[in-house]
Amino acid sequence: MRIAAAVNEPNIKSLIAERFARAPYFVILNDNGQIIETIENSLSEQGHGAGGAAVRLLSKYNIDAVIVPRLGPNAEDALAQAGIKYFKAEGLTLEEALNNIKKTL
Repeated sequence: MRIAAAVNEPNIKSLIAERFARAPYFVILNDNGQIIETIENSLSEQGHGAGGAAVRLLSKYNIDAVIVPRLGPNAEDALAQAGIKYFKAEGLTLEEALNNIKKTL
Protein backbone atom coordinates (compact mmCIF):
# COMPACT_ATOMS: atom_id res chain seq x y z
CA MET A 1 0.00 0.00 0.00
CA ARG A 2 1.35 3.40 -0.99
CA ILE A 3 0.26 6.18 1.34
CA ALA A 4 0.66 9.91 0.82
CA ALA A 5 0.53 12.36 3.70
CA ALA A 6 -0.01 16.12 3.77
CA VAL A 7 2.76 17.37 6.07
CA ASN A 8 4.49 20.55 7.21
CA GLU A 9 8.00 19.10 6.91
CA PRO A 10 9.18 16.13 4.82
CA ASN A 11 10.01 13.81 7.74
CA ILE A 12 8.32 11.21 9.93
CA LYS A 13 8.23 13.54 12.98
CA SER A 14 6.37 16.29 11.11
CA LEU A 15 2.89 17.33 12.07
CA ILE A 16 0.16 16.54 9.60
CA ALA A 17 -0.53 19.85 7.83
CA GLU A 18 -3.57 21.85 8.88
CA ARG A 19 -5.01 21.83 5.36
CA PHE A 20 -4.76 18.97 2.87
CA ALA A 21 -4.43 20.78 -0.45
CA ARG A 22 -2.42 23.65 1.04
CA ALA A 23 0.15 21.47 2.81
CA PRO A 24 3.73 22.55 2.14
CA TYR A 25 4.67 18.95 1.30
CA PHE A 26 3.24 15.59 0.42
CA VAL A 27 5.33 12.57 1.33
CA ILE A 28 4.81 9.12 -0.10
CA LEU A 29 5.39 6.15 2.15
CA ASN A 30 5.85 2.47 1.40
CA ASP A 31 4.29 -0.50 3.23
CA ASN A 32 6.90 -0.21 5.98
CA GLY A 33 6.09 3.44 6.68
CA GLN A 34 9.32 4.69 5.15
CA ILE A 35 9.27 7.90 3.15
CA ILE A 36 10.18 6.99 -0.42
CA GLU A 37 9.39 10.29 -2.11
CA THR A 38 8.80 13.93 -1.19
CA ILE A 39 6.69 16.30 -3.27
CA GLU A 40 6.87 20.04 -2.71
CA ASN A 41 3.29 21.19 -3.05
CA SER A 42 3.12 23.78 -5.81
CA LEU A 43 -0.66 23.97 -5.30
CA SER A 44 -0.43 25.46 -1.81
CA GLU A 45 -1.18 28.97 -3.11
CA GLN A 46 -3.84 27.94 -5.64
CA GLY A 47 -7.29 29.42 -5.26
CA HIS A 48 -10.55 27.52 -5.56
CA GLY A 49 -10.22 23.90 -6.65
CA ALA A 50 -6.96 23.12 -4.85
CA GLY A 51 -8.43 19.96 -3.25
CA GLY A 52 -9.27 18.36 -6.58
CA ALA A 53 -5.95 19.46 -8.04
CA ALA A 54 -4.07 17.89 -5.11
CA VAL A 55 -5.90 14.61 -5.66
CA ARG A 56 -5.03 14.67 -9.37
CA LEU A 57 -1.39 15.33 -8.50
CA LEU A 58 -1.23 12.44 -6.02
CA SER A 59 -3.06 10.11 -8.42
CA LYS A 60 0.00 10.26 -10.68
CA TYR A 61 1.98 8.51 -7.93
CA ASN A 62 -0.29 5.43 -7.69
CA ILE A 63 -1.41 6.28 -4.17
CA ASP A 64 -3.78 3.91 -2.37
CA ALA A 65 -4.54 6.18 0.59
CA VAL A 66 -3.83 9.63 1.99
CA ILE A 67 -3.40 10.95 5.49
CA VAL A 68 -5.11 14.29 5.88
CA PRO A 69 -6.15 16.66 8.66
CA ARG A 70 -9.68 17.06 7.31
CA LEU A 71 -11.26 17.33 3.87
CA GLY A 72 -13.58 19.65 2.07
CA PRO A 73 -16.41 18.14 0.04
CA ASN A 74 -14.64 18.65 -3.31
CA ALA A 75 -11.48 16.89 -2.16
CA GLU A 76 -13.52 14.10 -0.61
CA ASP A 77 -15.42 13.60 -3.88
CA ALA A 78 -12.21 13.68 -5.91
CA LEU A 79 -10.62 11.02 -3.67
CA ALA A 80 -13.71 8.82 -4.00
CA GLN A 81 -13.67 9.16 -7.79
CA ALA A 82 -9.96 8.29 -7.86
CA GLY A 83 -10.50 5.27 -5.62
CA ILE A 84 -8.15 6.62 -2.94
CA LYS A 85 -8.95 5.99 0.73
CA TYR A 86 -8.31 8.64 3.33
CA PHE A 87 -7.44 8.65 7.00
CA LYS A 88 -8.00 11.75 9.12
CA ALA A 89 -5.20 12.66 11.48
CA GLU A 90 -5.69 16.22 12.65
CA GLY A 91 -3.18 17.36 15.27
CA LEU A 92 -0.97 14.26 14.98
CA THR A 93 2.56 13.72 13.77
CA LEU A 94 3.02 11.55 10.71
CA GLU A 95 4.50 8.84 12.93
CA GLU A 96 1.47 8.91 15.26
CA ALA A 97 -0.92 8.84 12.30
CA LEU A 98 0.85 5.81 10.81
CA ASN A 99 0.66 3.98 14.13
CA ASN A 100 -3.09 4.67 14.27
CA ILE A 101 -3.60 3.49 10.70
CA LYS A 102 -1.74 0.23 11.33
CA LYS A 103 -4.33 -0.56 14.04
CA THR A 104 -7.17 -0.27 11.49
CA LEU A 105 -5.59 -2.33 8.70
